[in-house]
Amino acid sequence: MTATKQRNVFEKISKDSVYSKLIEIFGGNYVTKKDVDLYPYSQDMTENEPHMPDFVVIPENKEQLVELVKFCNEYSIPIVPYTTGNNVGGLTIPDYGGIVVDFGKRMNKILHVDDNMMYALLEPGVTFGQLKKHLDENFPSLRYSFPNAPPYSGVVGNALLSGMTNLAAKIGSMADSINGLEVITADGIVARIGSCFYGEDKAKDDSWWCKYPMPDLMGLFINFQGMTGLITKCAVQLWPKEPIEKPQLVVFFGLTDLGPFLREVGRADIVNDVAAFSVEVAKMEVGIPEPVRYPGEPYYTAVMPMTAKTENQMNAKLEILND
Repeated sequence: MTATKQRNVFEKISKDSVYSKLIEIFGGNYVTKKDVDLYPYSQDMTENEPHMPDFVVIPENKEQLVELVKFCNEYSIPIVPYTTGNNVGGLTIPDYGGIVVDFGKRMNKILHVDDNMMYALLEPGVTFGQLKKHLDENFPSLRYSFPNAPPYSGVVGNALLSGMTNLAAKIGSMADSINGLEVITADGIVARIGSCFYGEDKAKDDSWWCKYPMPDLMGLFINFQGMTGLITKCAVQLWPKEPIEKPQLVVFFGLTDLGPFLREVGRADIVNDVAAFSVEVAKMEVGIPEPVRYPGEPYYTAVMPMTAKTENQMNAKLEILND
């Protein structure tokens, strides 16, 4: 394993002084520099080269993060935001060392669900499994969209990276479903985007209902992978949960048939999403121990989540699909 890429992170301040400051901000129980603790943060599930962070901190609130950002900005110390490390691009690997900020341990609360305006206000550590369980138990008429990923994946990180989910054909990428953000910029300023922009005294849980018609500054933080600020709150749109669900699967022996099918189904406005996988990946999805393609089997699968309000509506959608 490579320790870090070539850069002296502690050129302006000693590592011991940084450690002391982190303890001052977060408390001794929520800061670590032990290799045994740092190691899990050095890699993810991809083939990207691992790199060790110098410290990991576990924040509880934005006030701690404001102090951290101001300190790191003064001394040019890199900060890597982290939820669960469950991504496919090496996005949370600390290439130059520095400080990993683990949002998943304490900043993981579902702050508010508004069933009238249909949104959920989340801290950055909330997972898809956590949100689904909360909605199923408390707001069964509402749904969020879910990715082709484990339930411990982070909701906010997925939205900030324009993740694709099982409603993507219907509502777009998950960045399109963000109502508002609270973000700490590189100089430690707390900014709010969307209808929550009023200010500290008015940015209540019930003021996160929309993005427009306020000036849209969301693009400063979407798809930047945490480089332009630390997100401390995110409001995501929810949708009515339709009672009838019949996912569909179609198999293909070649790309010449698969491509046109995906295009036409996507345009037909009958599915919530349409995604194609190799047959090997499809077998992995359903837990087949040896997910290999055998001679004579199809090469590809198309998976299409379909929901409807009534059986008649579902039958009409299936008729269009079969045609």
